[in-house]
Amino acid sequence: MRKKQRSVGDWPEVNRKPNELDYSNNAFDSMLNVTESDTLWSKDRERISSVRHKLDDGGSIKEKWFNHPNYDKAENIKTSEVEVDANRNVVRQTVYDDDGTTTGEATYEKGELRTLKEYYPDGSVKRDARALGSVDTHRHHVKGSTLNVIPTDIISMKEYYPDGSIKNVQQGNEQGVTTGKQERYYPNGNLKVERNFDDQGRRHGKHAFWKKDGSIRHEAVYDHGRIVSNSRLSKEEIDKRNKLNGFN
Repeated sequence: MRKKQRSVGDWPEVNRKPNELDYSNNAFDSMLNVTESDTLWSKDRERISSVRHKLDDGGSIKEKWFNHPNYDKAENIKTSEVEVDANRNVVRQTVYDDDGTTTGEATYEKGELRTLKEYYPDGSVKRDARALGSVDTHRHHVKGSTLNVIPTDIISMKEYYPDGSIKNVQQGNEQGVTTGKQERYYPNGNLKVERNFDDQGRRHGKHAFWKKDGSIRHEAVYDHGRIVSNSRLSKEEIDKRNKLNGFN
C-alpha cells in the first residue's frame, strides 16, 4: 500500500545546535549511537539532510534522507527511509518520488532481501517479488527514487508493463532454486520466452522463444536436463552435448 511522506515535524527532535558534519563519512556508521533522534543539516545549516530516530523497541533505528530540489528555499523532500536492527542489518527500505509517493519498498531478514515492491508514478505495480537475496548487498540500495535492487534466488516475481499487462513471471523454491515455468511477454501481450525447470533446477519440458508477431523463433525440449530436441542443433550436436553433461 502506498503512503504519503511524513514531515520532519512528525518526529521527536532534540533541542540542539546543528551537527558539524564530516562529509567524508557515511552517516549510517553512526546511526547506532542515536539515543532519541538526531538531525543532520546541509552545509548552509538551513536544509535538513537526514533524520535518524531510534524506534520504541530500543533496537532498530529509522533514518530518513532528504534532497533539496529548490535551493532558493529551505525545502526538504524526503527520498528514502531506512530501518536497521541492533546488529546493523537493514530491516526495511522505502523510497519516494518528489511528490512524497512511495515508489519502492523492500524488507530484509538478517540483511538479506526478502520482499520487494516497486511502483510506476501512477501507483500501479511495476515489480512484486519474494527472494532470498540480491545482487548488491550494500546497506543502501537507493538511487534517486528507485531501490536499485536486483533480486536473486527468486521464490516468486512478477513484473508488469505500465499499462498493467504482465511482463515477466519467475518462480523458485524456498532454497532459491529456479523451478517450474518462467515466462516473458512482449508489450502487445504475446509470449516472448517460456522456460521450464524441474524441482532440482534442471531444464525440463518445453523451452521456446517467439518473435513479436507470435511466430516461433527457436524451441527445445528437455528431460530433466537432457536435451531431447533443439531446433538449432543437429542430432550429432545434441548427442555430443548430452554426453558432455553426463547423459548417455
